[in-house]
Amino acid sequence: IAIDTGTELQHMMLRTIVNLRVEAGAAKNLNPYKIDINEYGEMHEMFRDWVKKINDLPINTLWTAQTMSAEKPDGTEFLLPSFQGKGHHMASWVAAQMHCYGHMAMREVQNPKTHETMQVRSIQWQSSSDVQAKDRFDALPKFTNVIKGKDNLVLRVKQIGQISVGQVGQRKSGSLHKIISFHLLY
Repeated sequence: IAIDTGTELQHMMLRTIVNLRVEAGAAKNLNPYKIDINEYGEMHEMFRDWVKKINDLPINTLWTAQTMSAEKPDGTEFLLPSFQGKGHHMASWVAAQMHCYGHMAMREVQNPKTHETMQVRSIQWQSSSDVQAKDRFDALPKFTNVIKGKDNLVLRVKQIGQISVGQVGQRKSGSLHKIISFHLLY
């Protein structure tokens, strides 16, 4: 199953909670565009519950999310999946629930055959000073590159899952890997 995007799923949950409360006349403010802190709290708990339930399904799961920027204690910025809640605590919690997650962006690489520089979609699977990423099983390369017009990203994700299966085996639930891939919109 693919959740595209977890960021939007979280937003849809919040809109549903607000709309139901406004329709029932139970909202603190009956303006559907004015969101109360209690509605955010309910959305956070509902979202945590859904993440756990979806990840516990006996199938492979893939999450995508938009990108957000957060600040480390030393003041440097880094990128991570965009999930609303207590600064970047919800984003960190969601990432912790995954076996691996990476950041997708356009990157320049050298073509191994022609040695020309080209732009590719690239998923970074290992953390750096400016990107949070994780590969719990050390089964993925630092980058997975998808050359435009030659590969389909969906096929590449399936290949990533097959590589991981061969190297780390299946989980008890039958689900192989929970992957979250966040990307910058360009």
